[in-house]
Amino acid sequence: MSATVSAPGKILWIGGYSVLERPCVSYVTGVDKRVYATVRKRQDWRIIIRAPQFNAVLERKLGPKTGLINRIESGNAENSRAAKKTQFVLKAAEIAVAVLLYQNAGISGFEVETRSDPEFGFGQGKAGLGSSAAVTVATVGAIFEEFGKPVRHNLELVHKTAQMAHSLAQGKVGSGFDVAASCFGSCRYVRYSPEIVRKVSEGPMDEIVVAINSKWDCIVEPVVLPPSFHTAIASFAGQSTNTSEMVKKAIEWKSSRPKEYAELIGKLDGENGKAINALQKRRLEDFKRHFVQGRKLTKALGEKSGAPIEPDDFSDLIAQSEGNGAFVAKLPGAGGGDAIAALCLSSADKKKLEGFWRGYAKKKLKVLDLGVSNEGVRKEERGIP
Repeated sequence: MSATVSAPGKILWIGGYSVLERPCVSYVTGVDKRVYATVRKRQDWRIIIRAPQFNAVLERKLGPKTGLINRIESGNAENSRAAKKTQFVLKAAEIAVAVLLYQNAGISGFEVETRSDPEFGFGQGKAGLGSSAAVTVATVGAIFEEFGKPVRHNLELVHKTAQMAHSLAQGKVGSGFDVAASCFGSCRYVRYSPEIVRKVSEGPMDEIVVAINSKWDCIVEPVVLPPSFHTAIASFAGQSTNTSEMVKKAIEWKSSRPKEYAELIGKLDGENGKAINALQKRRLEDFKRHFVQGRKLTKALGEKSGAPIEPDDFSDLIAQSEGNGAFVAKLPGAGGGDAIAALCLSSADKKKLEGFWRGYAKKKLKVLDLGVSNEGVRKEERGIP
């Protein structure tokens, strides 16, 4: 027997950078492309992680008394490349095991195999769809499913476990909007207080489990994208943005100019909140006005901090996209050179925009075959498709 769980990627439309600051609001949608994790029980206390797309296999041993996942000292040399490629899966496994043991679930080892839909991309030219968050959520969900905790009845626990695992795996940074989208699908999101994760040490698992089981103050409110919108997204071939470096520059500017930073973030969050409210009320022209103003303020944040959030040549591409079928367009998430995303008001507008992108001479754009999905994490009854 085995359990397969999938989680969607995401597009952050509203709240780039400002979402790091509580209680700033963001809007993120899921997409109809997914990451899958299959978990199968073992009886020999071994944890084996397989990621065929990366040609990576990692083996660990579960401590039967401690619940800690340990390196195997003999018989399997450590593969640093495999460890790096599977770091989010391994951390998800560590934290999920700790949560299950705390609830007296019987665990004796398991295998995890992961696979992503090709639209996620790998290395150069990645689309910025949040594969690390999706694989973390899918792995936690599949482990819970295999050991008797169905995802559909334990969604909040899956969410908090995945948030903790994802944050620890990437150095206790990030707001968690991508994990929220992978769990719940399209939503309005306000991050949890960062102290929830910052205060835990990565030694004893009891401390981490207590933090997971505590009350969290994040806000996740389902907000469905209006059916009149048609989503288009394209990745920039041969380009990839280092999100952590971009965020680092913004934080450095915050430290040097705290008052100016706070004033800009306040204005940005105000526009973002108005855009989301207009979206919920289907006031599309109001949504566009506040969306565009929020995008311009985010560009200003990049200019002031030295982070290439929306360089001028990308601003030109966005303007031309809005003249060729896009109702609104932006560089989603942290911006930079991963992808451009747009909302169109008809399938004809979307087709026109994608044709424009394919023929754009200044940058090579790869149009992705995906759309928005409002569904989050789910069990796959037939395994990995």
